[in-house]
Amino acid sequence: MKKLSKSTFIFDLIDEFEIFNLSGSTNVFTDEAFNLFCKKYKSLSKQRDLYLFKYLKSTPNLFRTHLPHSKWALSMALNIVWYYDEIVISDPIIQLINSEKGELESKKHDLQDIIYFLKCCQESIEYGYLLFSGDHLTPDKTGQFERESKDLVNVPQVLNAFEQISILLKKPSPINDNPSDNLTQVEIIYDGLWGHTRKMGM
Repeated sequence: MKKLSKSTFIFDLIDEFEIFNLSGSTNVFTDEAFNLFCKKYKSLSKQRDLYLFKYLKSTPNLFRTHLPHSKWALSMALNIVWYYDEIVISDPIIQLINSEKGELESKKHDLQDIIYFLKCCQESIEYGYLLFSGDHLTPDKTGQFERESKDLVNVPQVLNAFEQISILLKKPSPINDNPSDNLTQVEIIYDGLWGHTRKMGM
C-alpha cells in the first residue's frame, strides 16, 4: 500500500474495482461493487486521516491552505495548487458516500465523475500537492467569518480589487424614482468542476 497520508490508495482502488476500461471509459458499476468500494474507502480514509494528522502536525511551517467541501473545490484547487506547498481538501468521495441525498444510480454516476477527475490530477495527488481529509480532521467552519466578510465587501478598495480578478457583470437596479437609491446588481459567473455555470449575487 502506498503512503496513506497522500490518499494515493484511491488509485489502488480504481485498479482493484476496474472502474475504467483500457480505452479510459468507465465500466458498469454494480450495486455490489459500489457498496464494497464505499466500505473499503471509508476504512482506508480513517487510517489516512490518522497519518495525515501526524504529518500536518510535524510540518507546521509549510505554506498550505484548506478548501472546504463544495462541488467547485477540486476545480479551484487545480487553479491555485502551484502557489502552495500543499492544499488540504475535504475528501469529495467521503462527502458523497456519507451523503443521504440522491438515488443509488445517481451516486454511482457522481462517484465515477469524481474518480475520473481525480485520475486527471493523479500526479498532483501522488506528489502530495493535493491532500484529502475526512470531516473530523478539518471541521466545517462555514459562517465563522460571515460578519467580517460582509464588512470587508463594504470597503471600496476590496470591492474594486475583487472586480478586477473576477468574471462578473454589473448593472444598476432601480428600486424607486431616486437614482441615488439604486442598487448595484453584481453577477459572478464561475464554471466549476461539473461544467455548470454558477451565478452569485445580488
